[in-house]
Amino acid sequence: MRDMDPGDRARQGDPPGRPYGDVETSPTETASPDAADFQHPTSPIRHRDAATASLAGALRAGDPLAWVGAIGALVFVSFLVYWGTGSLVHVFEDERGYAADFWIYNKAGVRLLADPATLYDDPSFLYPPPAGAFFGVVALVSIGWGYLLFAVLNLIAMVGCLRLGETMLPDPPRGWARAALWCAALGSAPAMQNVKWGQVNVFILLISLAFLAWLRERPFWAGAILAVGGWLKLYPAVLGVLALRRGTYPAVAGAAFGALAVAVIALPLVPPALYLEYVRDVLPEITRETTLGTLNAGIPAVIERMSQPPSALVVYRSASFSAFASWAGRLVLVGGVALSVLAWRRGWSTEAAGAMILMVVAVSASFGWEYTFVLTMPFALACLLLARRGP
Repeated sequence: MRDMDPGDRARQGDPPGRPYGDVETSPTETASPDAADFQHPTSPIRHRDAATASLAGALRAGDPLAWVGAIGALVFVSFLVYWGTGSLVHVFEDERGYAADFWIYNKAGVRLLADPATLYDDPSFLYPPPAGAFFGVVALVSIGWGYLLFAVLNLIAMVGCLRLGETMLPDPPRGWARAALWCAALGSAPAMQNVKWGQVNVFILLISLAFLAWLRERPFWAGAILAVGGWLKLYPAVLGVLALRRGTYPAVAGAAFGALAVAVIALPLVPPALYLEYVRDVLPEITRETTLGTLNAGIPAVIERMSQPPSALVVYRSASFSAFASWAGRLVLVGGVALSVLAWRRGWSTEAAGAMILMVVAVSASFGWEYTFVLTMPFALACLLLARRGP
């Protein structure tokens, strides 16, 4: 049996397939409710579930999961109607303003297919070079059908995120509670905004959760899929700190393999010169600028808006960071990741530490748009489940 770090210890008696236990406690500490609490005949959680066996009963009892799920279901259905009539129809009519992000992706793919050297001619495209190859595949169809395909893929990816998340819980909700959790996630503003704008953050979340789920049992493939996510968008790479522990160096090897494999597969479309251009010209742009629109909730943008007149807050405009805003974002990122790793080393499960890291990445991003905050969903939903358990 391999030697495991504190953050990688499974609690004795964990059910098979649960790679990590809850936070361990010393004999003098009070343990939080865990899977065993749900099964014990005197468990307050078991009695509460029995008293709220129906959704109607749960709503009357004020169960937070029931209420958030009901609101999420209403938002999800309403959004699909709004999106179909307010965005999808207009994109099929070739009107850019209704899916601006997907337009950027589509045009990047078109440029790459026509002439790879022009990939970064649009300063709005800030993604790694292999991402252009992915968008090039989507650009093979008309922009309307590509947008619709992206929406369907976003919803499928969200379902995948929920299924992976359930495997990480010691005792996932069942019955109406499970349906409520799914509705809360699917009806959340970040999830729906990814569909509306044709964004990729749900794919990033799916890849990140797959990495966390596979890290112990299949570290090589966990590292490989993390590298694939990093080539689509840089955010997942931060989770790599969880691979740098004793006994999981196969994850590092997997990441190297995945990164190289993607670069080789994309080589017919993505020449090496594009990687140099990305590092030399695009990455510095990401670290220097933000946008001042109020939907950008990243720490650097929030700080930068404090010095702007009200008129500047209602327009989409890029602005250079002040030194203070720049360092504040970096401090939140580095400090938040460090605290997550420290908690992990002291007993947090890998999944819990990973959820906190993803939240910190979204909050500290210079372009922390509303759809970026889908990365906070694992942490937010975990807090919702904890609130439902009560004291």
